[in-house]
Amino acid sequence: MLPVACGSMSCMTTAGPGTGIDRLNALIAPDLWREVDGMNRAAVVGWGTTFHVVHLVQAIRTLHAAGQCHATVPLLRSVMEYALGTMWLADAGEDAVDVLNRRLQGSKRKLRADLELDSISLADFPAEAVRTFMDTLAAQLPPHPDERLSAFRHLLQEYGFEKMIPVYDVISGHTHLSLEGAQEFFQDGDAELRLSQQPRHNELMPCEDVCLGMQFDTMLAYNELLRTRPWTAQLSAIAEDHGLPARLVARRPVS
Repeated sequence: MLPVACGSMSCMTTAGPGTGIDRLNALIAPDLWREVDGMNRAAVVGWGTTFHVVHLVQAIRTLHAAGQCHATVPLLRSVMEYALGTMWLADAGEDAVDVLNRRLQGSKRKLRADLELDSISLADFPAEAVRTFMDTLAAQLPPHPDERLSAFRHLLQEYGFEKMIPVYDVISGHTHLSLEGAQEFFQDGDAELRLSQQPRHNELMPCEDVCLGMQFDTMLAYNELLRTRPWTAQLSAIAEDHGLPARLVARRPVS
């Protein structure tokens, strides 16, 4: 099992993590949208990153309950990225959105090049989707000094999560095509070859503990982007009951 960093972005807890996640989910009221300032781009994008985390955690818990923790690894990787992304949005605001816009445009340019390489016509796609695609390509977006933060390793470093980089590297190795992932189902020793239909390490990380820490950090950050910060008192109580740090992590620029 991988070690779990404590101090935000995940933490081993003293109370049942499932209970903590349930308490976090109970804070998400049906009319939460009223707390979002539609003119605040960071709040709008943060809505999307926050609910991405919430739904990923739900999927991870479903797999965990079914005894399929090995299959949660790609989802845990995504949770890490969207949790820290929400923290970045809460801290940097419009600057983070500008960097994400540049990243989006870059990915669309690559997609356009791939389509042209394979002689795929845009006429084969829905007209509305094509218009959005072309508008993204045509947007005039000036370079931003924080564009290096598009690389997740740099974002981890800037917010003081260097100790999470090896963890991220390991779960990335299991997420993508690799021998690390394949070797979960066989062991080739000097004397014999052992084949298994079940992973050798079913739970690389304590699923629910990690999910509690990351969903908490996500909601703690997003609370800062909501009009009245409605979750403040409840988040403080959850933090106390589960041994979580109820403070936003400050950015530490890395030269």
